Amino acid sequence: MAAVSAHATFALAGHGRRIAAALLDGVLGSVVVAAFGAAGFGIGLLGAGGSNSDGWDALGWVLVGTFLGIVLGVGFWIALIVWLVRRPGTRNGQTIGKQALGIRAARADRSEIGVGVALLREIVAKVVLIGITSSVISGLLGFLDAGLIGGLVAVAIWYGPAFADEQRRGLHDRLSGTRVIVADSAAAPAAPPADDELWPAPA
Repeated sequence: MAAVSAHATFALAGHGRRIAAALLDGVLGSVVVAAFGAAGFGIGLLGAGGSNSDGWDALGWVLVGTFLGIVLGVGFWIALIVWLVRRPGTRNGQTIGKQALGIRAARADRSEIGVGVALLREIVAKVVLIGITSSVISGLLGFLDAGLIGGLVAVAIWYGPAFADEQRRGLHDRLSGTRVIVADSAAAPAAPPADDELWPAPA
C-alpha cells in the first residue's frame, strides 16, 4: 500500500469538522436506509395486491417487504462506507461526510486504510460496539430509558476521549490505530490550520 513520507507532519482535524462530517454521514445513511425501506414497502403492497390476500396476509407482505428493504439498505450503506474509506490515493480514509468537510482518517504508520481497517473502524467500532454499549446502558436503566439516553451515553463514551487526547483519538480511533487529519495537510505541512494541533511524525 502507498505511504506518505515519514518526514511529513499532519494537521489534526478540528472537532467541529469531525462532528459535522459524522452528522452528514448519519443523515445520508438514514436517507439511504429509508429509501430502501420505502421501496420494500411498495413492493410489499404490490405483492399483497397481486396475491388477492386478506387483511392479515396483506399486512404480512407489507411488513416482510419493508423489513427486507431496510436490511438491504443497511447492507448497501455498510458496503458503500467500506468501499469509500478503503479507496486508494487522496480519497483514502474518507466517507462522504469527511470528503465534504475536507478531512480523512489516516493510519499511524502512514499506510493506506484497507478493507479490514475500514470494517473495524467504521462498522465494528462505530456501529456494532457502540450499539452494544447503548443496549447495555439502556438495559441497566430499564424503564427510565427509551433507548435515547443509552445511545447518547454510548456515543459520549466512545467519542468523548477525542476531546482529551492530544491526538484527538476516540476509542474507535484507538481500536483501529487511526487519527483524523486535514485531507491536504501532508501536501503543506508547514502551514497547518491555526485551530488545529499538529500530529508529528514519530522519530
